[in-house]
Amino acid sequence: MTGLERVGERGPAGLFDPRRELVCVSWNVQKGVHPGLSAELTQLAASGAVDLFALQEARPELLLPRGFVGHHAESYRSVGTGTAEGVMTIGRADPLEALRLRSPRRELFVLTPKAALISRFATLDGVSLTVVNVHGLNFDPTGRLLDGQLTDLAQRVSSYDGPLIVAGDFNTWSEVRLAAVRGLAERLDLVEVEPPAIGGRTGSLGSLALERALGLDRRLHLDRIYVRGLRPLAAEWVERCRASDHVPLLVRLAWA
Repeated sequence: MTGLERVGERGPAGLFDPRRELVCVSWNVQKGVHPGLSAELTQLAASGAVDLFALQEARPELLLPRGFVGHHAESYRSVGTGTAEGVMTIGRADPLEALRLRSPRRELFVLTPKAALISRFATLDGVSLTVVNVHGLNFDPTGRLLDGQLTDLAQRVSSYDGPLIVAGDFNTWSEVRLAAVRGLAERLDLVEVEPPAIGGRTGSLGSLALERALGLDRRLHLDRIYVRGLRPLAAEWVERCRASDHVPLLVRLAWA
């Protein structure tokens, strides 16, 4: 089992108000290289009244929308440039703590690891909100590496009481890989918040024969949000955002 590591500095923790709906976005920002990314984040935060962003493939130097604070959990550094890439959770409140969990294995066993970021936020009613931002291990048709990563994560999070959001790019391009994520949801008593319309990023290799051999299903989207102790009100793919090859998934939640 891998270890938890505290990341970032924090100021006084902010408070979320359970009397207001909670708006959360999960978005793989494609290594954060698009020049319009920060502007799109700011527009999305304002137009959607977003409280929390769970970003994957983010870089720590990302310019955040005004009024937001963020913590970055490095997955790896790019060979040659040394640029850090990983998951980043940003919100209108500073967390009580932010903990990085590296995957116990690497892509194809020898390439890059992935990270999850566990953030704990205070609320006005004294109950902590836990937000888990995940980038799932990829390139494994058996789903065993992803299942191992999520099993490790579930063991770390299972002791947390109160409302829970698990969001991220799970690379669920096949039924066997989706089963690994559903196993995580079952262990943590989570329900998925799904948009009514098909959308978002799905897997594609350009070869139907290869896709069939690997079990890739183009109907399955890669980005997902699960919740516990929160009531889904609405969910949508924000198709107008163009700063990534993934589409932001926005959900509106009520405190149960």
